[in-house]
Amino acid sequence: MASAQVMMSGETTQALQNGGFFLFVVTASQTGNDAVVSSLDQQISSEMTVAIDSDEKALLMFSTAPMNVGTVVSMSFSIGMLLDLTQVSDPQVFFDINDGWNWGGLPWGTEVAPDSEVAPLLIPSGVRLA
Repeated sequence: MASAQVMMSGETTQALQNGGFFLFVVTASQTGNDAVVSSLDQQISSEMTVAIDSDEKALLMFSTAPMNVGTVVSMSFSIGMLLDLTQVSDPQVFFDINDGWNWGGLPWGTEVAPDSEVAPLLIPSGVRLA
């Protein structure tokens, strides 16, 4: 199991806390058919370590929408951070409310635009059974 360290400035942390945001981790489902919420963090802080139940890819996103672990996610609902865990096991990323995600431009990270289809990002082509 991997983990990601998510760091934020005090201004960003305060804005997310005041806005009632959660940090969600979305990964491929156990069956490989869907992208699902695999964990969420209700306590936003300036430095969080997030457990990731995948060794392939994971998508980090913030949202105010309440969701449970296991909820199927078809579209990204905010700017997301796609982590390729085949290239790094414990990535460190920075989030700024004005500038978005920063991972130093390293090859294991990709910023994902809002309203992007999630399953193709997390599930290798040809694997989907549906």
